[in-house]
Amino acid sequence: TSAESILIQKDSTAIEASIQSFLDAYNDYQTTLSSLTDYTSDDGALSGDATARRIQTSVRAATTGVLNLTGNAFTTLSDIGITSDRNGKLTMDSSAFQAALTSNADDLKTFFAGATTSTNLTDNTDGTGLADTLKTLLDTYINSSTGMLIARENMIDDSLDDIADDRLDVIARMESLEERYTKQFTAMDTLVSQLQ
Repeated sequence: TSAESILIQKDSTAIEASIQSFLDAYNDYQTTLSSLTDYTSDDGALSGDATARRIQTSVRAATTGVLNLTGNAFTTLSDIGITSDRNGKLTMDSSAFQAALTSNADDLKTFFAGATTSTNLTDNTDGTGLADTLKTLLDTYINSSTGMLIARENMIDDSLDDIADDRLDVIARMESLEERYTKQFTAMDTLVSQLQ
């Protein structure tokens, strides 16, 4: 019954919190994988595993590398105040991030989500942003039918099956050898008894 005013504005605090959540998840992943591949620790279940190292290196390179975003103000995380330490952990300089968000919010959105498009895409972006780049990369590893991890798991399962088959073969050979030695010993024992 009366006029109302509605203010629509960018929630820069929520945007920063979302990016920080991404950084926290990335850092947790780096910590977990580093622990699993640590050859000096008892927790290093993937110590020496080339696939785990390849995944870690690829994800780190895709995250901290340069995106191919022609004409965009931001092409790396460092452009928006996010840096990587020597262990691969990401940290955000809040004031630098807020300055990037204030100066060019559209390019910051494009950096993470890709350029907006309306051509046959479910998320209305062209797939060039950091999120799509990581999604595409991770899919090569974790896809349930074609991923590298499934292929590696199948290879390990095949190796375990081969080991089980080899074990059965060894047991069968041992039983056969035991049976042969028993027959030979019995024949020899019988011969010795006859000679006595």
